[in-house]
Amino acid sequence: MLRFLKAREWNVSKAHKMLVDSLNWRIENEIDSVLERPILPVDLYRSIRDSQLVGLSGYTKEGLPVFGIGVGQSTYDKASVLSQMLTTPYLLRRLRQKL
Repeated sequence: MLRFLKAREWNVSKAHKMLVDSLNWRIENEIDSVLERPILPVDLYRSIRDSQLVGLSGYTKEGLPVFGIGVGQSTYDKASVLSQMLTTPYLLRRLRQKL
């Protein structure tokens, strides 16, 4: 809730609306189960994956990995925004497995 309050300059009603909208969006797009579903067709996933500007860019002072993601800079322009958005968690999981 704190992040929504900060984003709405401590206006409680606006922060509440933002939180509710965010939760509704997560439900509508089934975000909490996105990693459980394969992206179909598989060739679309592979095309998006191979065109993303994603990589390990270093580590924080605490030793945590920092990933750079070129959001909106994909060279694969035939995929919908939703397809690219759903591909990102898979890409992050793949990067995490390489660490």
